[in-house]
Amino acid sequence: MIVNYSLHSNTTMLTLHQRITVIAMLLVIQISAINVLSLQSFSFIRPFYKIAPNIKTVQSVSERMGQMKSSVLFSSGSDVEHFEDSKRPRDMKYIPPNILRNFDNFENIRKVGGTETVNDVYVRDPERDTYWFAGKVARCTGTVSLEQAIGRLWSFIEEHACRLRLVELSTKYGTLEIWTAPPDSEMDVSYNRPHIIFTKMTKSSDYCVKEVKATEIGFQNEVYEDGEEGFRTKRNDDGTPVNKEIISPE
Repeated sequence: MIVNYSLHSNTTMLTLHQRITVIAMLLVIQISAINVLSLQSFSFIRPFYKIAPNIKTVQSVSERMGQMKSSVLFSSGSDVEHFEDSKRPRDMKYIPPNILRNFDNFENIRKVGGTETVNDVYVRDPERDTYWFAGKVARCTGTVSLEQAIGRLWSFIEEHACRLRLVELSTKYGTLEIWTAPPDSEMDVSYNRPHIIFTKMTKSSDYCVKEVKATEIGFQNEVYEDGEEGFRTKRNDDGTPVNKEIISPE
């Protein structure tokens, strides 16, 4: 199916409650990581959202939205420099409006085009054989190739992966590899099915800004809940499984 989709059409966007839930889940990622790491050892890592302390007690929906809109990405100079890229598009900076827009885009594109518009996304330290699941990308297949979609979202995906896996990936920001897999293939990946082969993406020097509109792509961030360790897989440099296929007993 070829999907040529515009988010300006009359589609149902995420409810206010769902939007707030997404932001809250992303906050959990940072809070959980801080409990594990020593900030003295990782001076560039600090909580990336500063929310008013009484946000949990706010009853009015409009007031809650006000709290969210006033949230800012706050960091020291070293924080900014660590994730800074002078060529990064403004609409792909890792801030709440962009996170929600990419999430909305993903939901709407997938709703119209189905799984044919979607690919799973993994991020890897090139010196390791562990590929970390970072989320899912969706694109308007009639106008955007998979390579262009990843190229446009590259900095956003890479930073999300770094914040998701602070210990394993954050110190390698700017050098990480992004790989894609067939849509919703996590189960097959976990069983090392040999027909699931990852594809390495190429980083675009200009982030495909001229070729791809932000409304033509979306990204569903991976988030961890209730102490999840995070989904990962070991792969060779050609994207094939390192370990033998796991055969379920009959």
